[in-house]
Amino acid sequence: MPVLKNARHERFAQNKAKGMSIGPAYTAAGYKAKDHSAEVNGARLLKNAEVQNRIAELQNRAAEKTGYTIVKATAELEEARQLATTEKNPAAMVSASMGKAKVNGLLVDKHLVGMKRIEDMNENELRTLLGIMETGSGSGA
Repeated sequence: MPVLKNARHERFAQNKAKGMSIGPAYTAAGYKAKDHSAEVNGARLLKNAEVQNRIAELQNRAAEKTGYTIVKATAELEEARQLATTEKNPAAMVSASMGKAKVNGLLVDKHLVGMKRIEDMNENELRTLLGIMETGSGSGA
């Protein structure tokens, strides 16, 4: 995929690919924002398919260059989890398991920044809402 035509979209994608969180990635891309609007608008931009594809491409390139892939990270975390099990260290076991889940896309850092009617939510938003309700975590806006 070539560089995105919109320069700010491209900078946002590069920032996200480097690991920046949504708000800082949005403002560092050249957008102006007040209060939590950087997170809200950045989350909206992150839903753009071209931006998502560009982020994935940049992350894949970085992984290829370093030789460090999701498979390798998962294997290392599994080794750490097994060692923690052997050493009877439950905190380290949980940490390694959570790391594996995050690396494999099962967990993502989320911020609830607005309210939306349930009828207007897509499947992913409903799953997120149910996950928040099950764990009792998250913050309302």
